[in-house]
Amino acid sequence: MKCRHLLLISPVLLVTGYGSPVAADEDVPRIVVTATRTEQPIEDVNASVEVIDREEIESYSGNSVTEVLKYATGVEVMERGNETQISVRGMSSGQTLILVDGLRRTDKASGSVITNIQVEDIERIEIVRGPMSALYGSEAMGGVINIITAKPQEGTRSGMDLTVGQTDDGQRETGIAGGFINWGGDTTGHRVSFESRSRGDFRTDPESIETDMREEERNNLAYRGRYALNDADELTWGAEYAEQDDEGVGYDAKQDIELARIETEERYHLTAGYDGLVGSGIAALNVGHGVADSTSQKSATDWDDTTSTKDEAQAQYTFWPHAAHTFNVGYGFLGESFDSTAIGGEETRDVHSVFLQDQWMLTNEVGLTMGARQDDYSDFGSATSPNVTLAWRPGPWTLRAGYGEAFRAPTMMELYADLLLQKKTRVGNPDLDAETSRSVEMAVARSFRRGNVELALYQTDADDLIQSYDVLKTYTTTPRGEVVDEWIESYTNINSARIRGAELTWNVRPATFWWMDGSMEYVDAEDADTHESLTGRAERTVKVTGNLRTGAAIWRLRGKYIDDYLHSGDNADEPYYSDFATVDLRLDYRLAASHTLFMGVDNILDRDVPDNMVSHGATSDPGVRYVYAGYRGRF
Repeated sequence: MKCRHLLLISPVLLVTGYGSPVAADEDVPRIVVTATRTEQPIEDVNASVEVIDREEIESYSGNSVTEVLKYATGVEVMERGNETQISVRGMSSGQTLILVDGLRRTDKASGSVITNIQVEDIERIEIVRGPMSALYGSEAMGGVINIITAKPQEGTRSGMDLTVGQTDDGQRETGIAGGFINWGGDTTGHRVSFESRSRGDFRTDPESIETDMREEERNNLAYRGRYALNDADELTWGAEYAEQDDEGVGYDAKQDIELARIETEERYHLTAGYDGLVGSGIAALNVGHGVADSTSQKSATDWDDTTSTKDEAQAQYTFWPHAAHTFNVGYGFLGESFDSTAIGGEETRDVHSVFLQDQWMLTNEVGLTMGARQDDYSDFGSATSPNVTLAWRPGPWTLRAGYGEAFRAPTMMELYADLLLQKKTRVGNPDLDAETSRSVEMAVARSFRRGNVELALYQTDADDLIQSYDVLKTYTTTPRGEVVDEWIESYTNINSARIRGAELTWNVRPATFWWMDGSMEYVDAEDADTHESLTGRAERTVKVTGNLRTGAAIWRLRGKYIDDYLHSGDNADEPYYSDFATVDLRLDYRLAASHTLFMGVDNILDRDVPDNMVSHGATSDPGVRYVYAGYRGRF
């Protein structure tokens, strides 16, 4: 049996399988977890895990990866074109780690752009909620979102996807074309995929000069290869290319002029890996090299040119010193180079890390997972991140309790910014410390023959949060002695936060022809010093998906309700609460085994997104009623 392990992803994350209930056989676990050559039902994993499989990914309109995440438990997505913020369990977007096949991708001055990842290339998306720095280092304070790409398979197959759509008032015209071809045998395999997306701009007020969402052009091409050295050892490699070209219009009311808003990126990423038996264990080595050139211009003076480079290497060895123990030990290296007008030149960073994890079965029903990681940064210091989880599984029940520490390293922008904006100057602070957190979680789950339900409670205390602040600097010019006021923006470690939350999730299939899943989420986030509520979060969120099969058709109805969302609007001095509800409808009709037609309506009730959500992003793109249709072929 050939190894198929991506061991750089922890046993918690290595999730594959049958995905949504529609594809599952009743005698086979709905989802299995592959860890150190062992398959387990997802209920046996010692963490809060969700897997979005390929079938579910294909049940969305395909506009971007972020669209697929909007119904994931504990995940909140706010987007405004390519400016996407993704948070897990009430943490900020910078405190959520996003990976592709276990590796990081290059950044722009404003951070990584997840919408530049092609949907056509994704096999599944794995989400682990809770602190994961013990395995993945920086940013994994709220959780990890790991996008797993499709690998070459034996045989020859191909596919194509075509989608068109627009809002009901004729905006955000969308055309998406994607496809793949796979060929290979027992020893070698190859897969090439592509995706091209074109979307028109969008204005909340169609008569406005300003574009709320820019016109988008995205092109992606990816290649994956594999070579089996023998039945136990395999080499893999891959190459990705992504191109972004977005254009929009801004408006300067004081000067009464239009302003160009441009966002471009050209990025490539190369990967290579080895996975095989070494001694009595399994060894894995993965390396990646990525380079991105990007340009961003949001006003006459607010612009940036950036070249970002990431070199990454991760090695892991898994072995069993005893039947009750599974040990994972590993080493990682991350080298970053960031050359940007936003920081006034080039800065580099090297990170070395080591980690150890022990999965210990104390009894047939009780399991203990312990781990720790040490990260050493060349530019600001080091961080140690421990994690421990105890689980008891009496019969169909699972009771789990865990504690973990996590951190977020300061970004290059926060450390070294030197940028002249339209109304102020942004200056970095090289003396920043890392943000840190301590989290506890308790969960109880019950599995049934036709589904499962889980309740998780958690609390996170975060310290040394990095916050921007403005200072008014007054100075006298020479030689005429004029007094000039200038606003300076910089960063400091100042805030502490406490976030408490609860997640109730369910997945049930009362009959073979219909099934449903969903979640109810509660988040109470406050400043630990002032006890004021933190903005940019909803207190309560409900997400429900229902599926019904009628002959060759599958109907899908999704609903989402956001309650007590706190943020300020564009014209509001103080934050205020709002709520928003949206309902999406989709129909997939299979003409034959290889041909499917689909159509859908997002935000079918055409509910307006509240102003304080629009100012922070939008709960959906474009945020009004959107109609689409398409064709999918598999050959």
